[in-house]
Amino acid sequence: MAVYGLSLGADPSAVHVAIVIDDAAGELGPDVVNGDGDRTGYSVVETGTDQARADAGNGDSILAGYVSPP
Repeated sequence: MAVYGLSLGADPSAVHVAIVIDDAAGELGPDVVNGDGDRTGYSVVETGTDQARADAGNGDSILAGYVSPP
């Protein structure tokens, strides 16, 4: 998972997460699949390439890092 707009502190949160499908060398960010990132009010699946930033409906959020299941 790619995590965007991470905010640490007493109540940590992230603005957006997306599923990484590729992370090619030389790219600024991963290729991802996510759902309804632009908050259109209905469920859609979107893909994006070289996603160093995500538009999550409240501005541009920078890629903070990655997480994976244990």
